[in-house]
Amino acid sequence: MPHHPATYGPDIASQRAHAISAFLDTVRRLLPDPQQAQPAQLAAVAQALEQLGLRQDLFVPAHFPVSAADPAHIYRLAEDPDGRYALYISAALPGKGQPPHDHTTWAIIAGVQGNERNLVYGRQPTDDPARDRLEPLRSIDVVPGTSVTLTPDEVHTILLLDGAPGLHLHLYGLALDRLVDRVVFAGTDGGTYSTFAPPALIRHARIAPQALQAALEDGNDIAVLDVRDKAECTVAHIPYTVSAPLERLAQWIERLVPNRGTRTVLVDADETRAHLAALTLVRLGWLNVSVLTGGTDGWLAAGFALVGGGQQVEAATH
Repeated sequence: MPHHPATYGPDIASQRAHAISAFLDTVRRLLPDPQQAQPAQLAAVAQALEQLGLRQDLFVPAHFPVSAADPAHIYRLAEDPDGRYALYISAALPGKGQPPHDHTTWAIIAGVQGNERNLVYGRQPTDDPARDRLEPLRSIDVVPGTSVTLTPDEVHTILLLDGAPGLHLHLYGLALDRLVDRVVFAGTDGGTYSTFAPPALIRHARIAPQALQAALEDGNDIAVLDVRDKAECTVAHIPYTVSAPLERLAQWIERLVPNRGTRTVLVDADETRAHLAALTLVRLGWLNVSVLTGGTDGWLAAGFALVGGGQQVEAATH
């Protein structure tokens, strides 16, 4: 499809997308072949990721929420169609961590907020093919302005310290859902290991109903796409939305949102389809994408109305 130059608005989501796009241009220049990454190239990319992480004004926690019920999440920021140059932000509450695991690709983690302690291990075989030994290599506290780089074979644990929530940028040579050979160990000494599956749901930046209502009124460009079936959208939808069914989105997006810098909000009933739609757009190069928290159900619960079918659907009373 033809590529239209992207222009960006003044809102935080748009400026974040602009910064990420510029960062990825830098990464591709520094590391033109992520499958043949050299240490010096990764060191240069790590410095660029640290600088992106220092733009704390762009990575506001409200766009990457966690809660006591959902204390940790991975949010996708960018990813090529072939899974290369996969950029995520990890959001977590204090005390959250991960057991010893590898990546099978290079990985760089840089701080945005909070202190994530990374303990890095080397993996050594034993006489038992079902058990490996882990040898401590180094410990790095990843805070804003710092990073850790991991080779494909290295194993690490992470733990969020200091009683503060964390936001950390993760850049991988290949997307998480394509890393089918990762393993997780029973303990930090090693031992038995098993497949370490990717997160069941990789989310995308979210926008609360109140923030979407304000965005619709702030005078800056915005596209709100309802990715439900057209019939569902016709019955009841958020004002000013455009129907863009998930199964048609890839074919329609160039016409619906020709400027890839336009802030684009994806809506469904309850977020079950909107994150799939966001993945489609991110892989096609639309980086300024958010998902409405709770979908139309959340919109109604926040006290806003839907329109459609010749009538207005009022919010439920509280």
